[in-house]
Amino acid sequence: MWSQDHVRRLAPVGQRYGVDLDPEPAGDPTLLERVRDGVSDHLGRRSAPALDLLRDLRSIYVHASGVSVDWELVAQAAQGVKDHELLQLAQSCHPDTLRQARWANSMLKEHATQLLVS
Repeated sequence: MWSQDHVRRLAPVGQRYGVDLDPEPAGDPTLLERVRDGVSDHLGRRSAPALDLLRDLRSIYVHASGVSVDWELVAQAAQGVKDHELLQLAQSCHPDTLRQARWANSMLKEHATQLLVS
């Protein structure tokens, strides 16, 4: 997962600035629950599974967009303090985050009409 890789890469740099990040972040503790819920949605055991899917896609898009802004801020700060390693890290990781946001946005566009009007 890109996000976990980003934290692993950011952890040693963060220590220089007094930020203690776990270099081996755990996966989403609710991942299994989400998968189980997703399967239940497809089997029709929950109400409004289409709206749940749209809500989840929207959440992914909003979070990825927020992380994108964070990478921009990190890059600006790195330029300000002339930390070339941190700047390179931000420039390397930011495209992954942008790709996540674009994917979620395209899924929303692709599925919204059908899910909302059916």
